[in-house]
Amino acid sequence: MPSVPSNGIATGQTAMTASAVQIVNARGDRKRLTLVMGGATPADTFIGVAGVAAGTGVLLTGVKGTALVLETTAAVFGIGAATATISYIEEYA
Repeated sequence: MPSVPSNGIATGQTAMTASAVQIVNARGDRKRLTLVMGGATPADTFIGVAGVAAGTGVLLTGVKGTALVLETTAAVFGIGAATATISYIEEYA
């Protein structure tokens, strides 16, 4: 995919829980989203849509610094141990 410059970025962090939580809202002008594993004690986390579960999500391994890059405008959710924190940076128009 060709590189397209972004006009802005937004960052944040979301603590995981044993129930699916929203990591980022949907954003129509998002070009790219990068999720990075962190927290005091990183733990396996599953990434997906609302209601994501261990059996339906994509694994973001519980190793500090593990990253997942998505090109989506959709809301993204995660489920995992409360010791895990997912940091994100989103690039938008």
